[in-house]
Amino acid sequence: MSILMAVLLLGTVPAHSQRESADKALQELDREAAKHEKSGQPAPVTAVENPAPPPTRPSASADIGWSRNPAADDSGEGDSVKLKGMTPYHDPSYYGIIGVPFAADQAAVKGKTDLERAKLVFAAVGKSFVDDGIPANDGLLKRAEMGVRAGDPKVGTCNYLSDRLEQAFKAAGIDCFAVTVDADTYNKADVNRNHIAMAVVYEGKVYFFDHWEQGRGGHGFMDGDTTEWNAMPADEWGKRMKAQGYVKFSYEDGTYRTTLEEALADPIQAWEMKRRLAEKNKDADATPPVLPQAEAPKPAAVPADPPAVVQCAKAEQEHHDKAVAWFPKIHDKDAFSHWSCQPMHSAQESPSKACCDAYYGIRNEKGMWDKAWDVLQECGWKDEIAKRKAAYDKKLAECRAQENKP
Repeated sequence: MSILMAVLLLGTVPAHSQRESADKALQELDREAAKHEKSGQPAPVTAVENPAPPPTRPSASADIGWSRNPAADDSGEGDSVKLKGMTPYHDPSYYGIIGVPFAADQAAVKGKTDLERAKLVFAAVGKSFVDDGIPANDGLLKRAEMGVRAGDPKVGTCNYLSDRLEQAFKAAGIDCFAVTVDADTYNKADVNRNHIAMAVVYEGKVYFFDHWEQGRGGHGFMDGDTTEWNAMPADEWGKRMKAQGYVKFSYEDGTYRTTLEEALADPIQAWEMKRRLAEKNKDADATPPVLPQAEAPKPAAVPADPPAVVQCAKAEQEHHDKAVAWFPKIHDKDAFSHWSCQPMHSAQESPSKACCDAYYGIRNEKGMWDKAWDVLQECGWKDEIAKRKAAYDKKLAECRAQENKP
């Protein structure tokens, strides 16, 4: 059975059997794709003959509005526009170019906040989806349709749309991250059993940018400037997700939390660390700023305990005090860098995700590499000292309990 026949069959079965037929069509698509992948040849695209090469992206006009392909059919939303050349539909970085005109140093967006720029990028990316004929892929029938129209049933899914928005955000210099939500039970037949969307922290608050929710149900992406899914506050987005049956939330680390607030704790913390660093340096001159020495944690106080208790917890106390003694040296030029988000040898360790988020956020700014490294070491050692102090306290309590036994 050809790919085209797999889709045509969807329109010939009763309504109550369409889900089963769509599932079979998807299986046919997977088999077809696997066959061509094994042979080294690309899967056929029956809806497009001799696809044109990807168009060159223009720069933003004075009113920050543009169309990637002026010749595109603007008579309707993505469902009514045939997909063009295949390259952009499999390469998220192709959409990154959309974000370049919205970078903070561009005259067209001078004076605009990061959140305002993010909203402009969201609208521009949505307009690009319309120009390319990409719909919100929100069901089994749409999966099968896109397998024929675009050669890939995942075109237009939430993950597909979010990947491309992320590239545009990064090109515009906007820090962003992804949040995944999942249903309480696993249902293989439900292609919407989980969902992913991009988010941005601004002034300590999280806002979501969700093309898939905007465009699903055939709505499309044309109202990107005004849609509620452009910079939706986190609490509202979380309510909408729960109303749709999504009850588990994850922030890029694969660990699911029961509330959105828990999932957003790490990115908010990373934003706060970056904000504090920026405040310290806002009056600095053009020379590379020197990170002020952080106040070193104090050694653990020696308790007035019997010698046996002190000796019992001595190893944990010394382990903690060594970290405290090392802390003032972490900013020395020749000091060993114990923490690394990508350890190069066995003597290095990976710090928390929040520390790495702060490190990458600062490192990507011009001239901030050394400062970012200092921030990473400080963050990592503070966390480590806290862990060692907790271990010492726990051991001390155990030793005291042992000493006081009758």
